[in-house]
This record gives sequence, structure tokens and C-alpha cells, in this order.
Amino acid sequence: WLADQEGITSEKVDEFKANPPSPEVAVMLGTTPGVGKRFGLPDDWAYNVIKHVGNYAEIFERSLGQESPDQMDREMSALGETATALAQYGAMGRAYARFAVENPAYFRVMFELPATTELHSHEPCDSERGGFESGVALVARAIEAGEFGQMDARHTTLMGWGVIHGLTTLYLSGRMRDQVGDPESFYELIESAMQSLYTGWRPQCGCKGDA
Repeated sequence: WLADQEGITSEKVDEFKANPPSPEVAVMLGTTPGVGKRFGLPDDWAYNVIKHVGNYAEIFERSLGQESPDQMDREMSALGETATALAQYGAMGRAYARFAVENPAYFRVMFELPATTELHSHEPCDSERGGFESGVALVARAIEAGEFGQMDARHTTLMGWGVIHGLTTLYLSGRMRDQVGDPESFYELIESAMQSLYTGWRPQCGCKGDA
């Protein structure tokens, strides 16, 4: 997010709002009005989010990173040092879904509010890039190890993220309540979804008669 790039943290946001260093920051924090109406939000929606829960990096570190008691590394560590890339990729998907269920407010702030790319074109910040790039690296290793077929690692990672994120968003919205009524049922659904992805991604033997 733009806030991460500019160093706008929960502690410094008031200072930036009072004296924005650029027109983009002024718009993002609501000092310059108008953009919130486009999303049906107050002009200072981003200011309020950063003030109360922090910027993207602060939320990530507190919820999934090194400052979190439920960090993603916990899933990875449980696998052991000899875990395959495929097993680690699965752990990442499970951690993503579990984080969303246990911290729905943070998840919505991170992924459902309008991205600041609507306000300002920017390169992804380190925290924004890190999770996705970790997934790409694991998929690339799985391809190299023969666990997945020959495919584009970035495209494959994006597809996997889309499936897990889509199911997670539907679950949190309550739209799957009749089919998936509790967290454990949701986690089972995530496992099934990942297994379906893996089935499609496995190397094909190319044998005659294969569909």
C-alpha cells in the first residue's frame, strides 16, 4: 500500500494527515476530499484504518509475521525440516484460511477494502509482495522436484491464491452458511480444494488414452 511506501504507521498517521507530503497521501488520508464517495466510504476511511489497526505491514506482522503468536511459520515449523515444497505450499494455504477465520476484521482490512492502487500507481511493498513471492518460490520448487507438472509458477500461484481467497471470502460473508456451517467444516473444504488443485497440477504421464 501507499501507506507502507511512505512510512505512514499508526503512530505517525496524524502527522501525515496534518501535513501530507504529496497529493496522493492527501487524498488517501482524506485531507483532500472526494475519493471516499466513489467507494461509499468516508473520505478518511484509510486514515481511520491506519490509526486503529496500522498499515499493511503492521497488520501483516501482528497477524501472520514474526510478531504474531499464530504466525504462518508455525504451520511450516510443524512440518519439519524435510518437508517437501508441496507440503509447505499446503501449510501456507491452511495458515491463510485459519488467519482469516480467527482474525476476520484484519482479513477484511487487508483484502476487502479498496486498494490504494485506485489512488496511486505504485510497486507492491515488501510485506505485500512477500507472501505471494513465497508461494511462487514453493511452487517453483515443487515443479523442479516433479511434484507439479511443467507450468508457469507465478500463474499457478495466482490460481491457487484465487481459489483459497475466494472460498475464504465466501465463508466469511455467510453465503456458504447452509453448506459450511462451522470453522472445522470450512477447513475441510479448504483441504478438499487444495487436493483438487494438486490433482490438476500433477505431472501427466502422457500415456496413450489419458484424458
